[in-house]
Amino acid sequence: MCLLFPSTLSGAALNWFYMLNPRTINTFDSLKQAFLDHFMIQTDRLYSADDLYMLRQGEDEPLREYAARFSHEYSRCPNTDDRATFGAFKSGHRESNFRYLVHSNP
Repeated sequence: MCLLFPSTLSGAALNWFYMLNPRTINTFDSLKQAFLDHFMIQTDRLYSADDLYMLRQGEDEPLREYAARFSHEYSRCPNTDDRATFGAFKSGHRESNFRYLVHSNP
């Protein structure tokens, strides 16, 4: 199972796997625990408005998908001010007619 595990990874998870020191993990259970210890911290973290400003609409991402992704991340932000949230949402749009309308209409 340890030999097949990297074939299921991509991106940051695959980079993490290749950064492991050789011969430090002897069983699949220890590999699983090392993976969870590294990545579970990131998934349980609650966000702030500052984190929402880091979200950007992808180059080919439709507005609907960006809004859904933003909404999901916003749901992880307790006690976030609505004005800051709206500012973060607006700042993450790529150039478009919709962005112009949102920014020009208070």
